[in-house]
Amino acid sequence: MPVRPDSKRQNLLNAALTLFLQHGVVDTTVDQILQLSGASVGSLYHHFGGKEQLADALYVECLSAYQEVALQGLHSATSAEDGVRFLVHHHLTWIEAYRPQSQFILSYRDHEIRPAAESLRALNTHFYSELERWIVSHASHAVPLLPAVISQWIGPMHMYARHWLTSTVKATPANVTPFLADAAWHSLEPLLSTPPKG
Repeated sequence: MPVRPDSKRQNLLNAALTLFLQHGVVDTTVDQILQLSGASVGSLYHHFGGKEQLADALYVECLSAYQEVALQGLHSATSAEDGVRFLVHHHLTWIEAYRPQSQFILSYRDHEIRPAAESLRALNTHFYSELERWIVSHASHAVPLLPAVISQWIGPMHMYARHWLTSTVKATPANVTPFLADAAWHSLEPLLSTPPKG
């Protein structure tokens, strides 16, 4: 049975993820990607245009998968507290379930090999706009600088994730999730909790 075009594309993405983690984007060769994926050079350039564009597409695909579930869960939360805790839980669960993808996102951003693609900028703009909209809709009073609020919410879990993904801490995501979820809620509770009447 012929391989469907979407399967060829996915094979290229899978091979790129493996090789980029082993060698880095710069030192991975096109020949290595083609050999591991079983794809032709024509398929690579048809689907992506080149190695750098393949790296961009892989980054966007990994990040969009994370963000889509994050926003769905956040908007489905039945309370402000549930939403705050959900995002922490989702983030830490995702990096453990999708560790290679998470490591690639971390390493690719750190190396700054290429300027972010337009699709990546659009993706992040949408994600953080939705976070801001959610915060404002649940706030009990005027919101201070939104970037500071978001940093207070997701900064600690991003910092932990960075250390865990680079194996500089041994505590597993499951071990730290309750603590970080409590910390996130306690820091945002004064802003998001409705003051008692009277």
